[in-house]
Amino acid sequence: MKVSDLIAGLVSKETKHIFNGNGGWVTNLLFSFDKVVKLIPVANEQAASFAADAYSRLTGFGCCIATAGPWFNNLISGFMGAHYDGVGMFVIVGAVTTDKLKCDIGIKQGGFQEMPIKKMFGSELTVINMYDKNKVYWQLLSAIEQVKQNKVVILNIPDNTQREEVIIPTYELLHEEIANAERPVFVIGQGVKRAKAVKDCLAYIDNMKQRYPNAVFIPTWGTIDMLPDAPRFGQCGSKYGNSIVDGADLVICIASRLDSHHVGKDFFKNKKVIYVGDCLNDDTSNAYMICNWDLKEYFEEVCYGLL
Repeated sequence: MKVSDLIAGLVSKETKHIFNGNGGWVTNLLFSFDKVVKLIPVANEQAASFAADAYSRLTGFGCCIATAGPWFNNLISGFMGAHYDGVGMFVIVGAVTTDKLKCDIGIKQGGFQEMPIKKMFGSELTVINMYDKNKVYWQLLSAIEQVKQNKVVILNIPDNTQREEVIIPTYELLHEEIANAERPVFVIGQGVKRAKAVKDCLAYIDNMKQRYPNAVFIPTWGTIDMLPDAPRFGQCGSKYGNSIVDGADLVICIASRLDSHHVGKDFFKNKKVIYVGDCLNDDTSNAYMICNWDLKEYFEEVCYGLL
């Protein structure tokens, strides 16, 4: 599914009318929204933000769209008025492609009409930079809930992210990937302990070993006590453990992440990597899929549910 279609689909469950400006950085979004809601174009984006404010007061969910630069500036009066009155609003902004972002290299502007929206408004409002396609689904769910809690949320989404394909994770899809893998490897991380799910995780491992006899379970430093006889990998791991992980065609990271201590830069080229657990604050740009699930709920569903 294209990211812009995902955004339009989720937002359309909350509102059937969106007030929009036009511009190059929102073209994909507008095409996607036009399939599922009624777009109401305006002559000036200020009208879009005030209309979204009024719509939210009447229905509980208002949304406006504008492209980056002066068009976004025109939205400010409307969404700041909503903010100070405690009215929820969804503000979607099309941004420059990620390869044109200025980042922190000390220049005023990188891409055409680029603006540091999070730096400008992040202290007052919720501003979400959607730079990683794998996180878009989870960021959207969080953003929509915040709007329902009468908050103004700004989505800053680059043009190239809008055009990317994204996978919507489900328990069934994850287990389909495991079943289809020839050499699946599970990396069990310290986050299992933080989630107070050690016993659930051990039961999960036993269950998965029975289902998938070809699967290998490997600990990180923080979980060696959970799997004391398992091979280890990374800079301080064994040749055997590193060979297993490097030769895997599917790596499922349970409450863990793969940093430079564990893998090299070419690690992600020939395999699928799936993150399971709280991973929105980690770099998941090389992932095939991220499953930002509650670990205990997932383990229990596998061990005691119908999955």
